[in-house]
Amino acid sequence: MNATCRIRGCDGRWHSQDMCDVVLADLGTTGVDLIAEVDAIDGGPVQLVVWEGEGRDLLRTSDPAAGHAFADRLRALAAAIDKGTALLPQPAPVEPVDYAARFAALDSDLLFELEDGGDCEDARRYVESLLMVLAEWRTRVMGLLAETPAEWAVPEAGAYQRALNRTREAWLQYGFRWQGGPALPWPFDLPEQAPAVAPAAPVTRIEAPGRRSLVLREVAA
Repeated sequence: MNATCRIRGCDGRWHSQDMCDVVLADLGTTGVDLIAEVDAIDGGPVQLVVWEGEGRDLLRTSDPAAGHAFADRLRALAAAIDKGTALLPQPAPVEPVDYAARFAALDSDLLFELEDGGDCEDARRYVESLLMVLAEWRTRVMGLLAETPAEWAVPEAGAYQRALNRTREAWLQYGFRWQGGPALPWPFDLPEQAPAVAPAAPVTRIEAPGRRSLVLREVAA
């Protein structure tokens, strides 16, 4: 505070021999500013002033009680604005994206059907679109792993990994299975657990015209 200044907190920005002014707040709104400040001018009293940008005083007082009363009215106004805001139409809640559902039907048969119904690029374009979904989903899962306790994040991380594996499996089976081609496992994934009772059912391979081969598993009675 300058030696000749009567206002605590004066930083000297609006200080001269005859005036001292401390701006407390400047609420800029469309078309008008609302400003609160404390000033002392030409040896006059220290005053709290609230005024709008056109120069009209809403409050000018040296009485602390008057300042508190005006602040109470502004708080009541703010509460009324909050109440009115709650009455406005609220934006529709954003539905969570069901990423896993995008991969539920994905397998090599679906990719072959896309090829048969269109051209060879349809299956590739479809998988490419799913890769974009995986990229977005991965970003979400990484955020969960970084910010959420593990017990909440792990279930979605597991679902993401299953979708990624399903995409890999479908593309491998689609891209490298054809008539007369190499004998490939179906699926490539390791089993989650060994069979508990019966051995694996016999497998019959039917070679069909074209690139596709059909695998049938006999079902034990």
